[in-house]
Order: sequence, then structure tokens, then C-alpha cells
Amino acid sequence: MAKIPYNWEFVCTYQMIDDDTEMANFLYQIQVTTAFCMKNNLLNMMRDTNPETNMFDSCRVQEVFDYLVDIMQLHKNTKFVDILRKHPMIQNIKEDESYEHTDADTTLKQFVKNCLLWLISFHSFHAFHRCIIDIASHNDVQRITDENLKLLELSFKDE
Repeated sequence: MAKIPYNWEFVCTYQMIDDDTEMANFLYQIQVTTAFCMKNNLLNMMRDTNPETNMFDSCRVQEVFDYLVDIMQLHKNTKFVDILRKHPMIQNIKEDESYEHTDADTTLKQFVKNCLLWLISFHSFHAFHRCIIDIASHNDVQRITDENLKLLELSFKDE
């Protein structure tokens, strides 16, 4: 399997900062851009004083999501998909609504791709990142620990 186009070689710490929300948010932005290998976005973000500047490269994020689903087959980890379905913003999404002429595997792949964006929110990213660390360090999408899946599910309560 090819090397994942995602920097999983660090531990998120932004969620540990309770007393300074500005610093926690800034660190979150740095860690998301680091994870998604958006070095240019990170450099521009650090130079720009405009808080409205978009730090995300949506094409780069989608590239990683496509990799996770198409190559790593994330949609085949039933425990992960079951947790994903519990996200409050995802519960109202019908998996088969817009994919009526496709097989079940294709439908599930598209559903997971469409839902992954919710996992890079401030409240969930650190837990999602830990799941990616599990996958990348074992090179196996089925190796997400139950502890990290539970952490991901718990992060939805803050959404």
C-alpha cells in the first residue's frame, strides 16, 4: 500500500488548552494544516493577520479523503462507519438518497467521503487524527483501536 498523503507523525495538543481559546484555535489551525501537508497554507496563515483568511486547501483535504476511502478502504471498517453515523450533523444524511443507481459498496464509499469533513472540526479533529495514526502506523484500516473510536464518538458531544 502506498504511503498515506497525510502527516500522522505528531500528536494533537490543541484540545488540551482550556484557558486560552484563541491559542487553542490557532494551534488547531496549525495542526490541521500540518496533518494535511498544507505547508504553504500554514506559512500564509502565520503571515496574515486577517482572521477571515481561509486556512484550508479544500482540494488537498479532498485528496486525503479520497485516499482514505479509495486506497485505504476506510468505508470497510464497520466500527468506524458505525461511529461516523452517530455524528449529529450526519444523522440526517441518507446514504442512498443521491446514489440510487450504484452498488452498496460505492454508495457507502461516497457516504463516508461526504461525511469525513465533519471530522476535521475543532471538537473532533484530535480524535480523528488518532484514528488515522492507528491506520497509518499499522498500514491497516481495520486497526483503529476501540479506545480511539470511543474518543471520536465522545468528541461528537461537543459539536
